[in-house]
Amino acid sequence: MHEQTAATRWLTYRFSVFACLLLSVMAPNCFATVRVSSSLSAVVVQGLTCDLGVDPLGVDDPAPQLHWTLVAARRQDRGVVQRAFEILVASSRAKLERNQGDFWDSGRRTSELAPSVMYDGNPLASDTMYYWKVRVWTAQEQSGWSGTATFLTGMLHPSDWKARWIAAATDSPGDVQAGTSDGPVVASVLPLPIFRDTFEMTKR
Repeated sequence: MHEQTAATRWLTYRFSVFACLLLSVMAPNCFATVRVSSSLSAVVVQGLTCDLGVDPLGVDDPAPQLHWTLVAARRQDRGVVQRAFEILVASSRAKLERNQGDFWDSGRRTSELAPSVMYDGNPLASDTMYYWKVRVWTAQEQSGWSGTATFLTGMLHPSDWKARWIAAATDSPGDVQAGTSDGPVVASVLPLPIFRDTFEMTKR
């Protein structure tokens, strides 16, 4: 029994030494991991809107207002202020994912104002979907790109409208509205047409 206890103590001692050596090797890597995590961006860009709408449809402004929100990723980084921004607007999601702003690549622009800017790229086409994203710089660092947002333009130019007014066809000449000794002065306006239909109710 005494020999077995001594052997157990010896194994426990060897295991403790091995554990200490293993910890000394892994500790620097663990600390390095912590340093990498602490270097993540302190600000996240989200809440993208176009003319105050989330992925709006039928935007009729040729220079819509693009807006975003800054959110601190860490509690100690609350109150961060934007120093600059960059916006990409593309004609397809694939191009935007490749960071190709074929309609607008603003480049880095210095701005400490509220995170909002008027579109300033190539002329937008009517009835077209656009894809955009933004990133910002603070006094300390640069954020990552935001998620992708979209907006669909409506009819941006009067020439885009192809329609006719709904009106009744004139089927008879107008009557004299008033007259004097010199003749009629105002021709009457035909009665306004009534748009109506009939239906039957089968249940009371």
